[in-house]
Amino acid sequence: MAELRPQLYLHGLALGDFDLALRGLLGDEAALSPATIQRLKAGWQSEDAAWQQRRLDGLSVVYVWADGIYIKAGLDKDKSCVLVWVGALSDGRKGVLGLESGHQESQESWNRLLRSLRERGLACPKAVAGGGALGLWGRCGRCSRKRENSASGIIV
Repeated sequence: MAELRPQLYLHGLALGDFDLALRGLLGDEAALSPATIQRLKAGWQSEDAAWQQRRLDGLSVVYVWADGIYIKAGLDKDKSCVLVWVGALSDGRKGVLGLESGHQESQESWNRLLRSLRERGLACPKAVAGGGALGLWGRCGRCSRKRENSASGIIV
């Protein structure tokens, strides 16, 4: 599931459209009955809920890369995106710490993701790197008393 998660989000999972997600991955010819889709959807929703609620207390995060990935699929004119928080750990491993669907990269959307990470026990990283996500930098600037290099998009 971890390997499929980004592809599923790109193919409609972020919008709850599992039929679109599966057909995007398996093709329009795939034999997917409504009962099969419902069974798969229930299992994936359960796995996703467990992943979104997992504890992060034991992780020693050195730095984080944060960004919003814009979803171009669909008919909506609003700019929907998936906010991603990827951490580099002190033992050399890296991994996705959080995903949140949001409206553009607003401060409110980043607040939801960062609040969830904090509530699950994630300690503040030593550095945050990202693009021009003004909502993220506004949020980080409110909680950080540290030096900001806005030209490079890094808070240390």
